[in-house]
Amino acid sequence: CPVDCIHWVSRAELQALEHATAESIFETGGEMAVPTTGIGEVADPWSLAYKFQKKIDWEKQVLSKKAKSSNKL
Repeated sequence: CPVDCIHWVSRAELQALEHATAESIFETGGEMAVPTTGIGEVADPWSLAYKFQKKIDWEKQVLSKKAKSSNKL
């Protein structure tokens, strides 16, 4: 991504994209997929970030529900 497009991404989206990309690179042993050569599987960073953000949102909901139920006791 050229530096010029970075303003299109919100801070929260950028953090999710960074996490998803770092996790993807870690899982491949530091190797980046090369889409033009057909070597390696190219993971869509937007999809990875979306899944990561949904997981975080779900975990926040669970913690919120647990906190509310413990306050009722």
